[in-house]
This record gives sequence, structure tokens and C-alpha cells, in this order.
Amino acid sequence: MKRLALIITATLWMGSVQATPINGSFETGDLSGWINDDSSVVTGVEGQTPTDGNFMAYLVPDGPSDEGFCDQLGAGYTNCAYIIYQLTLSPGETLSFDWNFRDSDCCGFLDAAFYFNPATGFELLAQALSGVAGWSGWQTSSDNNNTNLLSPVIFAVANYGDTVANSALLIDNVRISSVPEPSTLALLGLGLVGMAARRRKTV
Repeated sequence: MKRLALIITATLWMGSVQATPINGSFETGDLSGWINDDSSVVTGVEGQTPTDGNFMAYLVPDGPSDEGFCDQLGAGYTNCAYIIYQLTLSPGETLSFDWNFRDSDCCGFLDAAFYFNPATGFELLAQALSGVAGWSGWQTSSDNNNTNLLSPVIFAVANYGDTVANSALLIDNVRISSVPEPSTLALLGLGLVGMAARRRKTV
């Protein structure tokens, strides 16, 4: 029975191999492989620490930025910070990432954090709330992909209506996982049934 459990564990592990983007956890200590604006890599900020390894990306729109890019986020957004990574997702692969948003604004200035891929466009991760300041705490988001996709994956944070009281976004542990195909799981199930039947005959 112990041998059977080991076979199951090994087979499932082989079917969910991680294909992590280069520098997805920023362990080079910099943003190598990422296009970026108003972004850096830190080991910690305001009590927040990385979820994977020793480094994380820190996005804060604290200077002039690409206004053309900010315009894509929607009307009212002023300066912004972003990081961009070009990767290829295949059917059945899932992109996951950890994020942590700092709400630094109030009074209708709805600073926000975004995630983008070409299949879905810009998606809102978090938005500033009047009278609620501080970090959201680490959250994990995932994006399932059903088609071959050459994707510029983008993470961004933007000021809304002003260029002060900058909100911020932390990103860490950007990774791709492959789940077993249904046919693989079916074959695994048939194999286990056969092994169990053979074991009963030999007992």
C-alpha cells in the first residue's frame, strides 16, 4: 500500500511541473527581464516582507511616468508605475502571482492597482477607499489560460485625480503551473484500478 501511495504522489508531481518565469520572484535583486517604470526591488517596506525568497517588486508612482500608458487604465488616472514581462502561456497553464496594495489616498482620489493580459485586458486588483489607509495584506490571484498566448503580463499602480499621496503595489512569486490533462488523469485512474485488482489476486 505504501508503494502504491508513492507511485500516486510521483505521478501527480510529474503532471504539475512548475514553469516559473525568469526572475518571477526577483531573486536577482533587480528587475532583470522586466520592462519597468517607477519600480524597484526591495527586501522589505513598511513591515511588509516577500512571500517567496528575499526580494519583491515595489511599484510606486513617485515621479513622471509614461502618460500614454496611464491613459490605457482609464480616464482620471495620472502618473503610474508598472512592470511588464513577456511570456508564452499554453493551454492548461495557469499564471499565479502574489500582490499587496497600499492605500495611501482618500476623499474620492481612487488610486488603484491593475493586472493585465491580452486575453482579458486590464483587471482591477484593488482600489483606494476613503478613510481606509494601509496595506491590504498579501493576496494570491490566478489566471487560467485556454489558448496559446504570447502575453505581455503587466502589473500597475496609478494615482487617480492627483499626483500626491502615492499608493503602491508589491508583486512577488509570479509563476506558471501546468495541471495534468484529463486524459493523463484518466490513464492514472485506470492504472491504479489495475494495480489494485492485481494486488487482490496475489493476496
